[in-house]
Amino acid sequence: MPEEGSNIYFKNQIQKMRVPFVVYADFECITEKILEIDPTKKSYTDKYQQHKQSGFCYFMKCFNDKLYRPKLVRRTIKSSNHDIAQEFIDLLENDVRDLYKKVPANKKDSQ
Repeated sequence: MPEEGSNIYFKNQIQKMRVPFVVYADFECITEKILEIDPTKKSYTDKYQQHKQSGFCYFMKCFNDKLYRPKLVRRTIKSSNHDIAQEFIDLLENDVRDLYKKVPANKKDSQ
């Protein structure tokens, strides 16, 4: 880990690549104890808990805020059978499709 207060710099500016947008995403999970362990399965590790997805957040940022305003999406699980991962995929896929409709094909011309 870098020392507190230090800075990290990107030295190879020639290797940068311009992209039309970026998505920052994060999933939140809770851990639940595993009550039943199958003694017939041989493993070198003992599973004692599992992660259950409880929510997500993502932030979309386009290279040009006039074409597509930055968007923050947050969701939390509604019930034990709620498929939060599928909701993440569906929402993100729709947002990316929407963004591509609004961003011109030649991105250099719209700067």
